[in-house]
Amino acid sequence: MTPFGWVELALLVSRTQLPGLAPIPESERAALVALYRSAGGENWKNHDGWLGERGTECGWHGVTCVPANLSGSNPSATVIELDLMDNGLKGTLPPELDALSSLQNLRLYGSELSGSLPSGIREKWESGRLSVQGYAALAGVSEITLQYRTAAYCHDFEATLRADGAIVLLSERCKGEPRAKWQGSKGLGVSCERQTGWTDRFGDAFGRLAWFLEKQDFHGLNGQYSITITHGGFMTTSVVRRGERKTVEDYAEAGPMSLWLIEAAIQGVIRDAEWELNSRTPGTCRWIEFAGVY
Repeated sequence: MTPFGWVELALLVSRTQLPGLAPIPESERAALVALYRSAGGENWKNHDGWLGERGTECGWHGVTCVPANLSGSNPSATVIELDLMDNGLKGTLPPELDALSSLQNLRLYGSELSGSLPSGIREKWESGRLSVQGYAALAGVSEITLQYRTAAYCHDFEATLRADGAIVLLSERCKGEPRAKWQGSKGLGVSCERQTGWTDRFGDAFGRLAWFLEKQDFHGLNGQYSITITHGGFMTTSVVRRGERKTVEDYAEAGPMSLWLIEAAIQGVIRDAEWELNSRTPGTCRWIEFAGVY
């Protein structure tokens, strides 16, 4: 490989057609054209170069290519990345995208897409061979909230995650040892800590959660699960999908294993978040009161 390496070469090919480099395969061009037509390309914020003549595809906005075979006498380029973040995509992703066999990154943040990933693209993503960012747009998931409330002070928290990567975490804190709420808060120094930050936006932790909700059939779960014990905690998961909220309350971990896995996955994303602001105010937190739950 030449000294400037693969990254520089990819950037070069993405801007111009290298001398002597054959166009991308016809099937890849057809995939790009199908995407343009299926996702409203004529109304994109930037569609520079799109639908240009044969051989210009690697210069289309958001398209990055590399030569497929550097040692061959007539190498052809191949598409390795589509970066169409915040570009006004609306519609669906066409099945022809499966023809982009060398695709490594598909960035769709800020899109208003519907439907699903083409089967081949989805299989590559799930196997780890492709990075898809912005999957939540396809799934229609815009917000995920996890809330834990107990009968004791200073254990409760509430986290709200949004599709743009933003996260807000409220946590009840005490200066003294936590005790049951019916014993009163006098002397505990109760306060509400508010943290704001970001989930792994460019690794798309939120999109992976949206995918996991589908896999575990969150929207097929009952609204409430409980067992007959006292002093258990309420773990409530609430998801906004296509403008409608689905809330599931889980008392004392009475729900099915799929719900436990969902709760654990969300908590994992919360733990890995990057926090930017932190403040505390005296008194208990003001929690979201989900309709029909509390």
